[in-house]
Amino acid sequence: MKYKSQFHQYVHSTLTGVQYDELIGKFSSPKRFFYVMKNPKEAAHGELIMLSESLGVDTVQLMDEHKVATITLSPPEKDMHVRFRILTKKVNDLSALATV
Repeated sequence: MKYKSQFHQYVHSTLTGVQYDELIGKFSSPKRFFYVMKNPKEAAHGELIMLSESLGVDTVQLMDEHKVATITLSPPEKDMHVRFRILTKKVNDLSALATV
C-alpha cells in the first residue's frame, strides 16, 4: 500500500482491516480521511478526538508524536487536552489505589 504520510502508515499498521474501514466511515467522506492522512496537522478538533479513540492513544500523544491537528487547534484547545491528560492520569492513579 502506498501511504500518504508516516502518520497514515502508523494508522494502517495499528488498526485491523475492519477497524481501518470503520475509521474511514467515521469521517465526513473518504476524501476527507485521506486528506487528513496526508496532512495530519490540518485535522479538525473532532477528528483528533475520533482518531484518538480509534487508535487507543490519547490526544496529546497524537499531537506530540504525529503532529495531528497542530495547526488547527487554538492554544487554549491544546492546553485543554494537556489538562485532560493530567486529570485522567490522576483519576486512574486514585482508582488503582482504591482497588489495592
